Amino acid sequence: MAKVQVEEAADVTVVCGEDTYHLHADLLAAKSRFFATALDIAMVEKREGKVVVKEVKPETFKKVVGYMYEEKLEEEEEGMDLGELLEAADRFDMEELKEDIFDKVKGDINATNVLTIGNLADTFNARRLLQACVQFLVEQATVLTREEVARSPGLVVALLAEERKEREDVVEERAIMGVRIVDLEQELQDATGPIGRHRMYAPDSDGSEGSFDYDEEEWRVHDDEDVTDAEGEVEVEEGEV
Repeated sequence: MAKVQVEEAADVTVVCGEDTYHLHADLLAAKSRFFATALDIAMVEKREGKVVVKEVKPETFKKVVGYMYEEKLEEEEEGMDLGELLEAADRFDMEELKEDIFDKVKGDINATNVLTIGNLADTFNARRLLQACVQFLVEQATVLTREEVARSPGLVVALLAEERKEREDVVEERAIMGVRIVDLEQELQDATGPIGRHRMYAPDSDGSEGSFDYDEEEWRVHDDEDVTDAEGEVEVEEGEV
């Protein structure tokens, strides 16, 4: 049965199947790039103030019109076929509708439906919904069979891109850590001086501060006051024994 919906001060007629809608051109253009194009350029639709919608089920288009005027998905629309709603959103180029579909569906993604939802998202260019499916597969470490890969080429390409991005992020993080280590080593060297050039002090037996020098060339430690002769004997001044 044909239906006619008339909005107050309507200025454009939209026909879908046997249903006719008298709607507002400005609102349609604001919500849909498809209608914005049809009603903005010198086309028959603009001259006649009439747009004929094809290849969309009348019941689906009714829900789309309801969404454009109500700016939300009604409970009835939430229960409709996801594929039909995504197809309509893509056909009428309605990114806002795709975002609302994503908000409604993202929490329901599971191991049973992730491939179905991911394929629909890929087919109808729902980027955020597709990414949510990819993220689910990555987090669950899902292994796809050869048949699943063959049925989901777009989803697999997105999955490979995500895994490649994660590997690049790991490489970048390691590079940053390497730079940080080099910086820390430089700070340590700036604070202490080159390794092997420190002068260490220890108290002599009489309580005064003696000094020990590290000789880089001969690799030996000698006391400032006691001097070892060539035979290895220590010269002791008279009166010290």
